[in-house]
Amino acid sequence: MSQQKQKSQESNPNARWRLEGHHRSALACFFGEFVATAVFVFIACMGCVETPLFQNSHFRSGLTFGLAILIAIQCFGSVSGAHLNPAITLAAWLYGVIGWIRAIAYFVAQAAGALIGYGILVAVLPESAIKGVDNPAGVCVTVLASGISELQGVFIEFLITCCLVMVACSVWDPRNAKLQDSVPVRFGLTVSCLILTAGLFTGASMNPTRSLGPAVWNDSWEHHWIYWVGPLVAGAVTSLIYRMAFKGDEEIDLSSSDAKIRMIGEVVVVQLVSITHNLRATCTYMGLSSLFRSGSNCWLLQRRQLDNITTVLAEMIATAMLMFLGCMGCVQNSVFTNSNFQSAVNFGFVVLICIQCFGCVCGAHLNPAVTLATYVYNMISLPMAVAYFVAQMVGAFIGYGLLKAVLPENAIYSTDTPNGVCLTSLNSTLTPWQGLAVEFLITCVLISICCGVWDPRNATKQDSVPVRFGLAIACLSLTAGQLTGASMNPARSFAPAIWNGAWDDHWIYWVGPMAAALVTSVIYKHAFRRELEESEVDETTMSTKRTSEAELA
Repeated sequence: MSQQKQKSQESNPNARWRLEGHHRSALACFFGEFVATAVFVFIACMGCVETPLFQNSHFRSGLTFGLAILIAIQCFGSVSGAHLNPAITLAAWLYGVIGWIRAIAYFVAQAAGALIGYGILVAVLPESAIKGVDNPAGVCVTVLASGISELQGVFIEFLITCCLVMVACSVWDPRNAKLQDSVPVRFGLTVSCLILTAGLFTGASMNPTRSLGPAVWNDSWEHHWIYWVGPLVAGAVTSLIYRMAFKGDEEIDLSSSDAKIRMIGEVVVVQLVSITHNLRATCTYMGLSSLFRSGSNCWLLQRRQLDNITTVLAEMIATAMLMFLGCMGCVQNSVFTNSNFQSAVNFGFVVLICIQCFGCVCGAHLNPAVTLATYVYNMISLPMAVAYFVAQMVGAFIGYGLLKAVLPENAIYSTDTPNGVCLTSLNSTLTPWQGLAVEFLITCVLISICCGVWDPRNATKQDSVPVRFGLAIACLSLTAGQLTGASMNPARSFAPAIWNGAWDDHWIYWVGPMAAALVTSVIYKHAFRRELEESEVDETTMSTKRTSEAELA
């Protein structure tokens, strides 16, 4: 074998160079990750400086952090993947994206990069910008807000990091392999959203080394363990769940130990959906008894039925994520300042996250009105539409319940939100019929966007769909949020209403969106939709092929 290798190297003088090139590539990945993390920490933390001379705001800081992520991924994504975060690296290893040796190297690079990046910040800024009245612990040091216990803090960090890692897993999903062009934008807006959502409560670190750099340079270690335990546990748990439950669509042969582990994960997740039933009753109710057939000591899972279960489960989790993150970003009281603009932009970015995470799994409708439109559009069967509806209602209920569990009571009820945070209600100057008209019209716009995305002529224009939907929701929320709350979603209004027992004008948030979905989808389907002609299909296929060849080149 060694003689063959020697002959091969003699016949091909470039073989040794390729071997050396491999090591050079690994070294480039290490230093790329190091520089990327240093650049991220330097830019992001500089954007958090706040003194009487340097004015700042929570919204500005959150947006800066997200855009710093965008810059780092754009610069070094093609070099090292630009993880920038041990939680992401841990998830990448468990997901199978990188090996354990590279994972350890990335941990070292990220820690060193964070220390260097923050050190450069300390060197170039005056001392008053690093420590002052507004940041006595040091600029960018992550601390818990008053009223937030350690348990609440670690749970918040865990949940928001779960969302971040879910976005990463969806990007690594083979079904999204060709949707990579806008990845830096999607990650940047995701991080901005999560910081706008939870930054006032825990600092929204989601990244142990991002917290390590400021802590070391400012010798500030209060509650520091939270910013390691929460994110790293979230990275491990989320990546394993996504890999077992949502990744890919291959048939699972349970004769192997690895497949058995995957099936255990599936059963655990199904149990979470119906905790009041035992496993046998749940499996019978969901048709799982017919999912298995015996033969040669091998259980074979039928893909179609498993896909249906996974799809409905993903829709439930996506809707829960929408309610938890979206409504957390609406908290406003004397301690946690907010504005209609920030809340609207945050809700839009949350929709972006949900579609990015679960769009390739279930379509991420998140909304009974959107599901009704897909049924009218002949994209989903009636039984599946009913299953989606139930999943959305259950998910919304769970998501808002989690919010009430992790936030202090003064964040849910305050002088600004006496009936409960995120509760949709009419402006006092509007009549119920005016409110109904507003909800109907803005939902018509939302459904028109959905129909445009589903149009066969847009079949190849899917890369930036999460961004487009997110910005559209932000726009509609900014437009009508102060009038009706801009619900456009019965499930989104139902959960706060049932948890807070507030039902004033609640019927508006069902009749308006559902009527809009029915009317708009029927009109678009019969008046505007057009199937591609054969020549157009061939041209689209050739264009896609040329794009793929260019990417491979």
